[in-house]
Amino acid sequence: MYDQADFDCLMSFLRCGPESSLPVLERFAQLQGAYAFFDGGKRNFVYIPGTRPDRVLLVAHADTVWDREYLDDEEEVRVYSRAHEPCDRYGVISQKSLSKWGIGADDRAGCAMLWLLRDSGHSLLITDGEEHGQIGANYIRARYPRIFDELNGHAYMIQLDRRNGSDYKTYRIPVSDEFRRYIEKHTGFTDAGRSARTDIAALCRRVAGVNLSVGYHNEHTAEEYLDLNEWRDTLDILRNLLRLPQPRFPLPEETPVIYTTDLMEHIHRLADEGLTIRPEEPDDCRAVENLVREAFWNVYRPGCTEHCVLHALRRDPAFVRELDYVMEKDGRIIGQNVFMRTVILSDDGREIPVLTMGPICTDPEFMGQGYGGDLLDYCLARAEEMAFGAVLFEGAIGFYGQHGFTYAREFGIRYHDLPEGADDSFFLCRELVPGYLSGVTGVYQTPPAYYVSDAEAEAFDSTFPPKEKRRQPGQLV
Repeated sequence: MYDQADFDCLMSFLRCGPESSLPVLERFAQLQGAYAFFDGGKRNFVYIPGTRPDRVLLVAHADTVWDREYLDDEEEVRVYSRAHEPCDRYGVISQKSLSKWGIGADDRAGCAMLWLLRDSGHSLLITDGEEHGQIGANYIRARYPRIFDELNGHAYMIQLDRRNGSDYKTYRIPVSDEFRRYIEKHTGFTDAGRSARTDIAALCRRVAGVNLSVGYHNEHTAEEYLDLNEWRDTLDILRNLLRLPQPRFPLPEETPVIYTTDLMEHIHRLADEGLTIRPEEPDDCRAVENLVREAFWNVYRPGCTEHCVLHALRRDPAFVRELDYVMEKDGRIIGQNVFMRTVILSDDGREIPVLTMGPICTDPEFMGQGYGGDLLDYCLARAEEMAFGAVLFEGAIGFYGQHGFTYAREFGIRYHDLPEGADDSFFLCRELVPGYLSGVTGVYQTPPAYYVSDAEAEAFDSTFPPKEKRRQPGQLV
């Protein structure tokens, strides 16, 4: 049986409208000693320092995938936010009636735990924007260095944002075997691997961090549910663990960028799946252009121009040949990525060298299997090895946020020719050298080679087998 007060607290968080993170953040902001930062654009967070000298940092995020800032359809938000009604059925919480939305337990179940542990003497951090690339966590790292340093002064970090009932993840944080043994001893949980990422992957620079299961299942779907027994078990484990004296678990060395890929490990893992990432060769060019054509055809416009753009980029002096890669599966090219040199024209008159990226794609036959993310991580790690400072480009935060990117505006970088106040959520940035863009504000310059005329694109496309051009929903042109 569960404690009624715990249950009531949990339900109060689950009933908060999934369309907005603000009610959850505002609730924590009322706690004594809270530091609340409402900077807009999902860059919000609330930090409540603990009182114990050996305090642990407890982390949860307030946003759900059904946040109105992530959805284009305001009518959908209106209808389904009104229909939101989590209901307990014999220890399983789900939506009371049919809905397109789930209950948001992957976010709010952890927030409820933090609320119940608010008097434990340990610190609390509630972030925003986790669902679209750890926006709040990356914002702390980029814009609040003193708070970021204080967070890394804790014994270690525990995030409460993991599916299932009895596993944990440390992602690519280089934690020690001693830390893993400590977590396993006190939780009984098993290691679920290093894939994906969450806030602690952006926050842990000097201390270890772990994400624990909180009992939710089928997240981000209408079939989402929370197992009350699993949620209660994790809460009880935390209460018992956090009463103990807490050892500090520093990382082996200060880790400036947690999402750096261990290239040799990456190469070996891909090889086990029959995958190879290698430099593009001259004989590959036509096949790669055809791959790009197939991947982008009728996606952003009837037909596409990306294969023509790639053809033009290769002939431009700004093209980075050392970062021109293809991915093969069993000898067949199924993915590609390229980079270009460009600059930020800073407001103080300097030219700041940076990279831009793309086109990047995978064969439509292999989309949705994680190969694009593997290729992206590999290429970014190579760029980092070559000491490039940052990458800026146009993309979707929902995907690229999982690979360390955030909105470029959070670094003070503006997109050229974009009117003030216009939507710039497509414009993304990732620092490869920590602090590279610190103190920089200015305007990003797209390399001219990306601009091909419709006539050029049409002429180049005529050299490929004919394909039907179709007008489809969601196209930009």
